[in-house]
Amino acid sequence: MRQLMFAFALLPSCISAQSLLIEFTNGTSVSHPIIDVRSTDLESTTMRVHLWNGNTEVHERSAIARCEFVGSATGLSEKVDGSLGMEVFPNPSSGPVRITCELNGHAPVRAEILDISGKLVRTLYQGPAAGPSLVLNWNGTNDAGVAVPDENYLCRIRQGAGSATRQIVIQH
Repeated sequence: MRQLMFAFALLPSCISAQSLLIEFTNGTSVSHPIIDVRSTDLESTTMRVHLWNGNTEVHERSAIARCEFVGSATGLSEKVDGSLGMEVFPNPSSGPVRITCELNGHAPVRAEILDISGKLVRTLYQGPAAGPSLVLNWNGTNDAGVAVPDENYLCRIRQGAGSATRQIVIQH
């Protein structure tokens, strides 16, 4: 069974207006402040939401109508709808991180690392889609080549109307 890791940013309490919203096909929904969400796992039939308090919610993927970040505190209101599949490994990391993204078609691609406020830290790639997937390595440096501090970062890959955003935790 192939597993995709979706990890969400840990935002300071002053940005707690942003949340992870999951709407279900039966009309119900659940919302978590983003600071409470440690990560999520997407497997073939289930989505698990891991919370920092140790609890884990398990949802059938077929029952999920929509899953997205809501709130504009960081300007990163990214839909998590599977339009681009992304894996980040290892995460957390004390060294280089390998980022793999499944692309859709031949539209140009932009891959970037952002801090939790949405500020650009590094552009990893900007150019044509050279195949069905994109594999990148991030060595934990910014655009100036300086090592970034231990923090939580976001890797965002955009291609046409599709995007994927994943948290990367750097712990030197």
